Amino acid sequence: KVNFIVKSLPNKPIVSDINFCQDQIVSALTANGSQLRWYSTEISTDGTSIAPIPSTNIVGVKSYWVSQTIDGCESARAEIKVTILEKPISKTMVDISICNGEIKKLDAGAGFSSYRWNTNPPKYSRYLDVMNVGTYSVTLTNANGCENTQQITVTAGDIPIISKII
Repeated sequence: KVNFIVKSLPNKPIVSDINFCQDQIVSALTANGSQLRWYSTEISTDGTSIAPIPSTNIVGVKSYWVSQTIDGCESARAEIKVTILEKPISKTMVDISICNGEIKKLDAGAGFSSYRWNTNPPKYSRYLDVMNVGTYSVTLTNANGCENTQQITVTAGDIPIISKII
């Protein structure tokens, strides 16, 4: 006589897909389950108990898989889709020069959901009028809620030199 116990396969861990912004600093992935095991693919055998920390430097979608072990039985794997969203970048921001007494309009570009210039107090506008040399920065936010700070350097224009009077 041989006695054996048939255990039921545990459910997959409870997971949620997640979005991060490009170049955002993130922590390790999480799932709700017991004795989690993380995999690089749905069928790989290279599982680890250490949760992965997604890289956010490349825009796109990457999948991670996780299982749980209960009572010595490993569940099927649950997929977590990690989406890296593009950070906002203005293509209109270029360094400029300014002459004494002149006012220039800095343009952070169109298409962003919010703008915050580093002035005191901060200015929340696409444009910033400046009349002094220096470095100005603006934090741009896109429709995905991702932020990026860009700078514009304003330098002194060349002062004309009179070399000859005729």
